[in-house]
Amino acid sequence: MDYKKIIIDKKNLKVKIDKNQEIITGSFIKAYAIDKAIQKMKELKIDDAIINAGGSSIVAINGWGIIVENPEPEKKLLKNDDGKILKITKEKYEGNDEYNDLFEIEIKDLTYSTSNQVNTFLEIDGEKYGHIISPKTGFPAKNKQIGIITENAFFGDMISTGLYNQTPKNFHEIIKKLSKEIKIEGYLIDENGEIHYTDRFLEYVK
Repeated sequence: MDYKKIIIDKKNLKVKIDKNQEIITGSFIKAYAIDKAIQKMKELKIDDAIINAGGSSIVAINGWGIIVENPEPEKKLLKNDDGKILKITKEKYEGNDEYNDLFEIEIKDLTYSTSNQVNTFLEIDGEKYGHIISPKTGFPAKNKQIGIITENAFFGDMISTGLYNQTPKNFHEIIKKLSKEIKIEGYLIDENGEIHYTDRFLEYVK
């Protein structure tokens, strides 16, 4: 696809592309669109709403609860005495909840962005290869999931994808640096299923 052949008619609010071309509005583009939609909604005095773009970018005007899914719902979750999820184990889940979710968070005038490879993968000889590639190895990243809470969907979407390949140590260090510039909290589930939370993420967990 040649982006130079995309014709944007600002006056009539239309977009034209050549034959056999397509515009994919996934990734950061949809998050940018969400931010614009939220801006317009606030201009229209809408004070209670939620926008969910495919589950990977969710923005709440006012306060809303959001269920955070387990990337491996067939696996048992390890919790401490306070109910905090510590790890996705290798044991089979045998509970009554068919969804086996991680937890529910509550956000108000914030964005929740998440990245995982549960539904976007290629299977070759029984092996699943996810769509988020490690620039160091050229192979799919091994971490299981990441979730980021920010004030901006565009930033949140970029950060959740950008930090997906990080080690837990680097994840914490980068979030700490970013927190000096923007409001941000999150968690990372590594390849062993262990969940690493930033300092104040659990304040959003109901």
